[in-house]
Amino acid sequence: MLEQYVLGLTTPEETATVERYIQEFPDIRSKVASLEKEIDAYTKQSLPNIPPPASQQMATRIPAWAAWAAAAMIAACGFFANEWYKADRQILANEQALKNCQTEHVACLQTAEMLAFLEHEDTRPVYLNGTAILPKAKALVYWNHTAKSAYFNPIRLPQAPDGHQYQIWADVEGVMINMGLIKPKSLHLQALRYIPQAESLNITIEPTGGSEHPTVSNLCLNGDFLAAN
Repeated sequence: MLEQYVLGLTTPEETATVERYIQEFPDIRSKVASLEKEIDAYTKQSLPNIPPPASQQMATRIPAWAAWAAAAMIAACGFFANEWYKADRQILANEQALKNCQTEHVACLQTAEMLAFLEHEDTRPVYLNGTAILPKAKALVYWNHTAKSAYFNPIRLPQAPDGHQYQIWADVEGVMINMGLIKPKSLHLQALRYIPQAESLNITIEPTGGSEHPTVSNLCLNGDFLAAN
């Protein structure tokens, strides 16, 4: 209410209340004096002294109270514009906080779904071991026929060579069917295409972006699908 009091915008009752507090509390009296100084300074900046033409100087003279009232209104506009700016910034901050919460909420839901999948009684692991190309490499695929889902988990899968990417294939009666590309440096389980008739799983090293058919000479990991049944 102090800003409105200094600007002359308070009701008589509010004015009486403020003046009573000014008398009783030095801190409020000091605050009012400080606000009055700020408005005076703002008035001098907002109303530059532009003298009228010489022929009008004697005929027109703005009353002091009118000049002060105009300055007060300008100061009020500046004050409320500043408050509006603060409120707008706070709204933007709140919106960003809400977006962050929504993102975290989605991540929590995905984590919960993944845990439920891993703990499902029909989820089976398919272990993939390295071939002569990558003898120390290992990977793991979680397979669930009931949920018709599959997820890839690199256990000890090194980074693919520059310009290349891992691609996983399902062997169905001797035909290799693409199950998806392995995202490089992924720290999370990756969803794969579910192939219900798969007999084995195989990973090859392909050019970045993948291939329509596997490069058999670059077969680096494979695993017997029977382990998941």
